[in-house]
Parts: sequence; structure tokens; C-alpha cells
Amino acid sequence: MPTISQAAAQIGVSAPTLRRWDRNGTFQAYRTAGNHRRYNLAEIRAFLARTFSVKTHNTHSPLKKKEQKKCAIY
Repeated sequence: MPTISQAAAQIGVSAPTLRRWDRNGTFQAYRTAGNHRRYNLAEIRAFLARTFSVKTHNTHSPLKKKEQKKCAIY
């Protein structure tokens, strides 16, 4: 089971972010006997699959061309 720094590197966030997510229930950590956080590798993969499968914008819409207006300079 990866440590907090290893899991953070795999997910692409900081260790403090993972600690915050653990506190608020976004991403659960398991605790060792010494109270260190460990993360399940399968849950990391599932989290990444969920996170990156969500579309945040429409990639198929065409870009609008900017209108260029000419003006005379006197």
C-alpha cells in the first residue's frame, strides 16, 4: 500500500491535499498501527478513472473566428 507521498505523486496532488480529502471523506486513507496513512492501489486507480473520465467542456464545438474590422486612419 502506497504512502501518502507516493499516492499524492500518482494522483498529481500534494500530500496536504490528500490529508484534507481524508478528513472530509473525499478520498479515504487506511491507517497503520503507527497511525500513518496508506492508500489502496486499486482505489487510486478507480479514483483516477472517475476523475479523468468526466468531461469538463465540449471539445467538439468549432472555434469562432474573430471579426476583423478595418478602420481608416487620417
